[in-house]
Amino acid sequence: MKKTDLAYMAGIFDGEGTIVIHTRKYVAKTGRETTQDYLEVCICSIDEWLPRYFMFAFTGNVYLRKAQTDRTKPVWVWQCSGEKARCFLETLLPFIKLKRMQAELGISFQQIKHARGNRDLSDADLVWRQAQRLLISSYNQRKGTRPQMHELNAQALSRKANAEEAPVK
Repeated sequence: MKKTDLAYMAGIFDGEGTIVIHTRKYVAKTGRETTQDYLEVCICSIDEWLPRYFMFAFTGNVYLRKAQTDRTKPVWVWQCSGEKARCFLETLLPFIKLKRMQAELGISFQQIKHARGNRDLSDADLVWRQAQRLLISSYNQRKGTRPQMHELNAQALSRKANAEEAPVK
């Protein structure tokens, strides 16, 4: 895939995407109650084309979510989870701006989870996973964690000034 396509998709994801760590509780075949944590990324749009574009590029699932109220429209959702979500985030990470912290947390969560697995987790493992879930959730809710426009403009101006000062060879 071209870099311009990846940058375009990262921009859409920054604006319309979500990164979460879900916890699912269930009763295992042994009768013991257990939990499973997993990374999930998704994009919502009232236009079906956009989620399908992401599905064709990165796999995953597309479905239509019913309208929540009479005043809202149904939305199309693309989602993927686990290792596929990690690969998606790693691919777009160089181009992600607004959700960079969540993306980095999601990638590290999935790498460690994949290496450790879901069996025989210690209390420390469970606490760490819960902390990662809460941390991503807090970043998703706090707009102040995003880079401010003046910071982004200052970075761009600094890069431009450095490029202009570089000696010509």
